[in-house]
Amino acid sequence: MIIYTDGACFGNPGSMGVGIVIYDSNMKLLAEISEYVGEGTNNVAEYTAVIRALETAKIYEPENVELRSDSELLINQLNGKYKIKDLRLRSLKRKIDELTENLKIKFVHIPREQNKEADKLSKAAVPKNYNKTGAKYKQQKLWQDVKIFVLSIYNMKVDLSLSPLFTFDQSKQLPFHNWFYYKEGYSPKLIDYCLQLSQVKKPLNILDPFCGVGTTLLRSKELGINSIGIDSSPLAIFVSRVKCDDYSKEDIDYVHKFIQDLNISDSNLRWEFELFSSRAAFPKRNYNTILSLREQIENIENQKAAQLLLLALLSILPQCSIIKKDGGVLKIDKKKSAIPVKIAFKRKVNQILTDLENPISGPIPQINLGDARKLPLQSESVDFSITSPPYLNNIDYSKVYGLELSLLSLEKQTTELTRSKSLRSFITHNPNVNEIPAEVGDIGKQIPVIGTYFYDMENVIKEVYRVLKPDGEFYLNVTNSVIHQTHILVDEVLAEIAERIGFSTGILVGAKRIADVKPRRVETRESIVVMRK
Repeated sequence: MIIYTDGACFGNPGSMGVGIVIYDSNMKLLAEISEYVGEGTNNVAEYTAVIRALETAKIYEPENVELRSDSELLINQLNGKYKIKDLRLRSLKRKIDELTENLKIKFVHIPREQNKEADKLSKAAVPKNYNKTGAKYKQQKLWQDVKIFVLSIYNMKVDLSLSPLFTFDQSKQLPFHNWFYYKEGYSPKLIDYCLQLSQVKKPLNILDPFCGVGTTLLRSKELGINSIGIDSSPLAIFVSRVKCDDYSKEDIDYVHKFIQDLNISDSNLRWEFELFSSRAAFPKRNYNTILSLREQIENIENQKAAQLLLLALLSILPQCSIIKKDGGVLKIDKKKSAIPVKIAFKRKVNQILTDLENPISGPIPQINLGDARKLPLQSESVDFSITSPPYLNNIDYSKVYGLELSLLSLEKQTTELTRSKSLRSFITHNPNVNEIPAEVGDIGKQIPVIGTYFYDMENVIKEVYRVLKPDGEFYLNVTNSVIHQTHILVDEVLAEIAERIGFSTGILVGAKRIADVKPRRVETRESIVVMRK
């Protein structure tokens, strides 16, 4: 790992900023940090930059570190060539020694021109209206040992190593987590990352108010932590419960026998879908096989065995159909190759049975159908919360997963009912845009979906604030959006709303994306808005 550090001080003593750039051994960028660190001298800023860099480096568990700085005094003191006379610098040196106790590290002096990025970040960290006489600035502390650069009224840090944790890709390879593919999900490692940053070191419980397919809940079970999941989608609740449940030998044996004796027969089951005929989404044989399996599962008395089989059936619908999910639209593609249902179903069930040979032990989560804007929980009952709400992307997930949802419930109106209870991240008929958070501005009325989205999200943040215990923390994974060629800084707006509600906030930028919005391409970012009560 290669680390570049620099410290800036305006006034000496005066306002200090630190700049840090971290690369892996292949010079792939891992993190950039620009942080305001209060009042002090230039030397204190240089030492503080090293401490912040080493604290951040610990997250990546490097074997070897080379730390580079253009401060000759700093490097020679850290290497023991120069004595340290200043008492405060001695204290900071002891902190550095603690952080490097079990680390192979080399401190290297470099010319200033080779340290331009860290220099730029350190100077940018100092508030523009600094007072050269050393005027003090309020510094918000969001989590232990990690103080973030104050930017406007909130804090910001960049760690691009988070990017793969914001997708479902890692979960595709993990037992239990991969029982149902959910493109919008995140990696269970994101929960680990946030818990490591958190000041709530041993939470008694974790809340996910948009639990999706249960990533947070399943990881909490693996960690031995009680958890609570809420979602407005019956599909999300069903998938989460099945993945997080415990199963007896009798349940598993029943599933084995069902697969061994699998027989496809005619079915009179009615499967109605809101958007188009469900029959049009599948080759005829696949459609008939799905109906036959669904009817047989409906008549199984062993409920846990039935839910395992039903989850397997729902999870294979995309690969057995001629449907393509294109953003927020379902398209029929008659050229698409559809896998035979019997083959895909048996394969999925066998995968589930293999995973159950090594079950996950831990507390079974409390998972309920509900609304994150009105949580069914007592005030000050939750230690820690993490979630990823629907993004402001004009995608209606009740339609994207409508086939699965309608086959689960066997009721045509389920998708419409789910939509009516969902957070409004998509265009709706006759939206009420009279109550828009002040932080949103006029754009909330000009583009109604923006106004309704932030109104709903304000209520979510208020509810999470209510149910969190004092000093509880809320980690909210969001992405900035481009709607009607307007770039919406979702993370910044939500941070400002959360500040007004009473949270201390920070923004942890983990990924940069390119939105192809004709006639130009816009760089956006995906972040975690961190809130502490």
